[in-house]
Amino acid sequence: MLFENVCSKKTTLAEEPCKIIESAQIKSENMGTSADVQVAAVQQKKWQSNGNYIQNCRNCGRSHKLNNCPAYRKECKFCKARNHFEKMYRKKK
Repeated sequence: MLFENVCSKKTTLAEEPCKIIESAQIKSENMGTSADVQVAAVQQKKWQSNGNYIQNCRNCGRSHKLNNCPAYRKECKFCKARNHFEKMYRKKK
């Protein structure tokens, strides 16, 4: 790593910053695996349907009963098309 040469010298001035750097590196390594798992779990929930309930609807962005979307018959303020809200406009992103 970048700080290995500095941290290998055990002087009183460099000792405390080295401990902080080492603990930050350990914490970031541990966070990497759990963060990846959490991101994958969120990505799997995108537009899921659980029986009569849909989560993260692609037209309104909300969770609601199936066939009961609040964006149904509403006009998009961006493109003037129907059945989706401006925040969910696909070509805008």
